[in-house]
Amino acid sequence: MQQEDYPFSNWKNYYSALVESLTIGYDSASFPVYNKKVHFDGTDSDINIIRTLLENGNCPHEGLHGFIDTIVKGSRYAKDLYDTGIILEIVILFMRHNAIPKIESIFEPTYLNDNLSFEENKILFHGKYITFEDEVIEYDSRGFILDALAYAYPDLDLTYHIDWTEIVSTIDWEDIPTDGTYTIKTARYMYLKSKSNYLKSFKNENDNNKSI
Repeated sequence: MQQEDYPFSNWKNYYSALVESLTIGYDSASFPVYNKKVHFDGTDSDINIIRTLLENGNCPHEGLHGFIDTIVKGSRYAKDLYDTGIILEIVILFMRHNAIPKIESIFEPTYLNDNLSFEENKILFHGKYITFEDEVIEYDSRGFILDALAYAYPDLDLTYHIDWTEIVSTIDWEDIPTDGTYTIKTARYMYLKSKSNYLKSFKNENDNNKSI
């Protein structure tokens, strides 16, 4: 079945195009009309598409949830979109439509199992074992989508029920011991905290200390 290209009628089809563009670039063959529009109109085309989908009656809650998940999944090129300011504009647009964010995907692992030790996490992906680096190397997008949400929803608790003052922020993922000193979940959160100004506001006296 052929995928729907621009103009999109629902969130699912639009986010399929957006996540592909953020993963492999805007020269994908799957959505040529959308890619051509973005190429000529720039990133404003994305906020215009979202505005049109909202005006056409698509659910704002589903739209914001899908947008958060798309930024998390499309982290390869999401930073380019963030640098234009368009991600914050889109989050604010959803906020003005009374959308309530769901933030699970920001805090949940992509590959690793939080309930297993580093040694027990033997997950094969495309013929190689997933490492801690593979898990966290693209957490930048999680940090800036969380910061955009914190700006647009200043009264909303976005801590995911975690006491971030107990989590040490680290500058480099290489500084985090993987010898069992920390659980995988704690280690992931240490690196995630370093990528979010919102999370870093919950200070720990050992933040950015390389001797952790």
